[in-house]
Amino acid sequence: RAEVDLVLPRRLQAERWVRCRTTRRARIIRGVGRTVRVRTATLRVPTATFRVRFALATMERKLRLSLVAVGRVARGTPWLEAALGVLPRRLAFLARTEREHALVAEAMRVAQALRAWQQLCPDREPLTPEDYQAYTGHLAGWRALMDHYDVVQAYSVDPIIPLLAGFERYAAYEHGTLREIPFEDSPRGRTCALSYCLAPRIFVTNLDVLPSVDRLGIEPERVVCLPHAVDSGRLMRFARDNPSLVPPASGPPVVFSPTRQDWIEEDGNWSKGNDRLLHAARALLDEGHEFQLVLVAWGRDLDASRDLVADLGLGVAVEWIEPLRKRELWARYLTSHAVVDQFVLGAIGGVAFEALAFGRRIVTALDVPAATRFFGEPPPVLAASTAAEAADGLRRVLADPADAAGLGAAGSAWFRRYHSSERIMELQLRAYAALVPGLHPAGAARGDGHTS
Repeated sequence: RAEVDLVLPRRLQAERWVRCRTTRRARIIRGVGRTVRVRTATLRVPTATFRVRFALATMERKLRLSLVAVGRVARGTPWLEAALGVLPRRLAFLARTEREHALVAEAMRVAQALRAWQQLCPDREPLTPEDYQAYTGHLAGWRALMDHYDVVQAYSVDPIIPLLAGFERYAAYEHGTLREIPFEDSPRGRTCALSYCLAPRIFVTNLDVLPSVDRLGIEPERVVCLPHAVDSGRLMRFARDNPSLVPPASGPPVVFSPTRQDWIEEDGNWSKGNDRLLHAARALLDEGHEFQLVLVAWGRDLDASRDLVADLGLGVAVEWIEPLRKRELWARYLTSHAVVDQFVLGAIGGVAFEALAFGRRIVTALDVPAATRFFGEPPPVLAASTAAEAADGLRRVLADPADAAGLGAAGSAWFRRYHSSERIMELQLRAYAALVPGLHPAGAARGDGHTS
């Protein structure tokens, strides 16, 4: 609700003028002299868009000023006073008409969405008004906001907003969203699936969700395989400014695993499979290898990991450290012979790509065919998803502590080409250019023929 003060000319009858303006949603709450206060639930100019609302509000302000000025001239002129009294009603009529047009357009877009859902997913539960009712009350405001931008990038389950608002130049950005949500038998699942199926561009940031993309039937030309955002310049500057941070030249090789301790429940979205690393370490010790395994003390299964270390007799080879700040974490990467991430999800995350950027060998789970499809070339990691595979990868590191094979350097080169900030911006700008006719971003074309 809002309250507005209307300043009226002396000669105009306030009661008569306001009676012409008020509707069922506005009423006089106080009138003193030339000032009449009106309370309204419609901001005096009910309309469907911010832009029109602003224009109408500007017209109304000018009208009030005109009433004050012209009222002085119109003293004793009944017909002019009557004409001035009609203008506010005309203004309200225009606003009401604009609102009605917007509501009709919104209803048409929702109907189109319902038809599209029936065509795309005929075997699933139908989309109902209850599924999207949380959005419909705000679509006019969203559309007015979006009209100020060339492209809207909607994250997670929010691409339904530009879709229902009728804004066509939008990109849907998933960050694990497509693993399970679109297939839920719920309003969230249905609206998520619909918005991604109809999005002009979809940014996929996790290579393990590519099967979900195929399952939804999204055409490859609308999909942009986009690596996770990273400030590669900051990583490179840190390495350049700290040349003394190198793995020790003598003593047992250092293997660093900063990964959260989470492995008992084996939840595919959260589990890291840390127990597999510990069993691999036991196997390597039994073979006579020497190494220092550095683990970070965090995660919901920390106590279970400590118990497993004790049960396996790894106490001498394992060092526990407290969680690190970012620069301390980077220093640990640089002073380690190898970095170990997780063994469950076939995609690389922050630990893996930072280790690659610093030229350190990385042991992690990787779906090589999916990585090839996602990046164009898979990262040169020591792929492992079992304890035996983890032991195999670490054997290569322990047999070549100085990395004479150049695996770390190959990883750094791969990162610069396929995962750097420049590469990520290039992919996004190319996608935006496809949404906005006439936009030709610098660097949108690559010379190697690889497209995403």
